Amino acid sequence: MANGTFDLESILADADAEYGSTKIPFDGKRVELRNVLRLSKEERQAFQNILPESKKDENGKDTTDGEEFLDALPEALRILAEDKDAVDALLERVGSKNDVLLTIFKHYMEDQKAGKASPSQD
Repeated sequence: MANGTFDLESILADADAEYGSTKIPFDGKRVELRNVLRLSKEERQAFQNILPESKKDENGKDTTDGEEFLDALPEALRILAEDKDAVDALLERVGSKNDVLLTIFKHYMEDQKAGKASPSQD
C-alpha cells in the first residue's frame, strides 16, 4: 500500500514542469502557448474544431488538406496563447510566412509532447 505524501507546492511545480507553456520571446515581448490541458473547455473545443481532421488513404498516406491546415494555424495559435495581444503582435510580425507559422506550431507540438523535461528557453 502506497504511503506517499505530496505537498501542494511540489504538485503545482510538477504540473508546471510537465504541462507548462511553450514560450516564444520576440521584440521584447513573449508569447506563451498553453498546453491543451490548460485551456478552458470552450477553448479546447474551439482548438479541436479549428484544425482539419487528419486523413489517411488506404495505404496510410496522409491526405489531410494542407491549405486548410495552414489557414487554421493563426487561429489555432490565438486559441493557445495566454496573451491575445502578444500573439497578435507575433502574427503581425510573421505575416503570411506559412513556413514560419508551421515551424512555430511544430515547435509547440514537439515541446508539448516532450513532457517538459526541462523548461523552455527564455
